[in-house]
Amino acid sequence: MPVKLEVPNWIGELEGNSGKGAGNGNPATERPHLSHATNYSYPVYVYGYNWLESNAVSAQKMDKRIDTILSECKKQDPSCEKVLLVTHSMGGLVARAYTNTSMQKVLGVVHGVMPSTGAPVFYKRMRAGFSGESRSNILVRLLSLLFTGHSDPEAALLGADATHTSAVIASAPGALELTPWGNYNNGKPWLRVADTATGEQFSIGGDAIYGDVYANTTAWYGMLPLWAEEVDAKGNNTRYDPAGLVKKANPGKSLGEVFKAQIKKIKGFQQDHAQSYPTPRAVF
Repeated sequence: MPVKLEVPNWIGELEGNSGKGAGNGNPATERPHLSHATNYSYPVYVYGYNWLESNAVSAQKMDKRIDTILSECKKQDPSCEKVLLVTHSMGGLVARAYTNTSMQKVLGVVHGVMPSTGAPVFYKRMRAGFSGESRSNILVRLLSLLFTGHSDPEAALLGADATHTSAVIASAPGALELTPWGNYNNGKPWLRVADTATGEQFSIGGDAIYGDVYANTTAWYGMLPLWAEEVDAKGNNTRYDPAGLVKKANPGKSLGEVFKAQIKKIKGFQQDHAQSYPTPRAVF
């Protein structure tokens, strides 16, 4: 049942900041609506997932977490039968993968900054790394420098350049599912390629992006070019498989073949979820 609460100080805080997110002609949330929200109180639970795994795998594991949450809530309120999923960024893909299978335990979903059709910056990260774009304050930078030897914490974690970044995320299905999908930009070209030496230039997008860019390990503009000069003394490709783990796990296959098979799975996930958004079950 709704619980009446005193109007807390966050009302004024939200009023002062709500206009910042009121883009595209949407009005800022007004005080009556904010006050109305204080009539309700919900327990909040967190689900942590492994972002390296496919979001589909994370969705399967989330089902057990939801069962545990509902079991705990029913001890206080027997009518508790469903959950509200509140997501952020990549977590939105986990929720979509979950609700694409079943909505039986979900009352509704609230998405925040979800890469609903992928993010073009992923291609940039694979080709340039994460260095030089951190917004961390000086204290965080100093701590990062102390513990990692790199003043940019994002770069220290995910790779300062293409070689180090690819070694982290090129074998991570969850991360690769963030690549722009075939329906990104409504299927229109979004990646413009230009060779300043030859003058060659063209644009790519739609489903062609999977074969022409993502799985193309020989083209200079490919997302993961596997160049001969990037092979170390042990015969390992320093960009994709510096420790030789991918090669060891896939005997008899080239790294190019392994990555192409990975991209095929990524394409399948993206196409399966391209139009999957939960259908509202209730009106508030």
